[in-house]
Amino acid sequence: MLGACHEDVRLGGWHDSSAGSLGGSSAVTGAGGATATLSAAVTSSGAVSSTNTTTDGGPGAGGAAGDTSVPPPLPACLAPATPGALNTAAQDPVLPTELATNWTWPEAVPSMQWELMVERDVVDAPATAVPEIGYYYTHQFSFQEGIRGFLGIQAEGGYSAQGYQGDPWTKIAVFWLAAEDAELGEIAPPNARVGMDTANGVGYLTIHARFDWEVCRIYRFRFGPESELSDGRIWYGAWIEDVEAGVETFLGRMLVPAGAGMLDTLSTSRTYSIDFMSARGCQFAQHASVLFGTPSSEDGLVRPTQQTRFTELDCASSRFSFLEGAIRHEIMSSPEP
Repeated sequence: MLGACHEDVRLGGWHDSSAGSLGGSSAVTGAGGATATLSAAVTSSGAVSSTNTTTDGGPGAGGAAGDTSVPPPLPACLAPATPGALNTAAQDPVLPTELATNWTWPEAVPSMQWELMVERDVVDAPATAVPEIGYYYTHQFSFQEGIRGFLGIQAEGGYSAQGYQGDPWTKIAVFWLAAEDAELGEIAPPNARVGMDTANGVGYLTIHARFDWEVCRIYRFRFGPESELSDGRIWYGAWIEDVEAGVETFLGRMLVPAGAGMLDTLSTSRTYSIDFMSARGCQFAQHASVLFGTPSSEDGLVRPTQQTRFTELDCASSRFSFLEGAIRHEIMSSPEP
């Protein structure tokens, strides 16, 4: 086995690279063919985020397992819906409560795609100042033999071509995978970079890129095989399409060892806050809202069922709303609809 089953990883810890030596090495290739050797052995340990509240999927749940109808398109930005209840507060809350939508697939699949629309974004911070809050909007997945990864976008991400400099804070696309090698796609340095980091004891190769996504605009994310080597190893690519413009961007690709299997039958759409240098308290967190469409595979003909839950209970401020073909994650929302 290459690893463990799917687990939650709190990616606010991406800025912490002090987990010790990972051992081994991996060639990391950027645009132009420049290659650097980085420590990047894949481990299978990792703490699981606590599951605090579970809610059955509502009208946006996607139908019965094995349903072969194509998922409906995302609803309009800020479309009305009956909001769910806010989460229960932690004893000493300081950060927004994370939201997770688990997707259970009827079978292992070769690829995944999903649509995402940020409906309300946080207020931009000055480029040279640490923002009060920032959020990730990602989809988390794993291979049958345990290799895990993430793909999505980030609000107020600390991007630098040299690494975690925190200058400036901007909108970025993020692609992480516990892989053997990584190469940039269409976004070249200094606007994109390949790196390495750890989260909960797992070593990841990472692609971060400046990506100026817009509020109330639909983006389609796709993760799947890009090409195969003669020894059975497979390059998996990540693509982001601006649906309205009809423009797809190849973010990059990462190399998965032979025998990793297909994508496992559990994946997760997640909305969660960036852990900055210190907890600032609930009063500093800003309201954000995002729609996750029902993911699919095989040209949209295989789709999963859903279950929602809160993880990492903190501020009593997060809630779900169910819409046709989508689930709304609201973080730091007010009690009123």
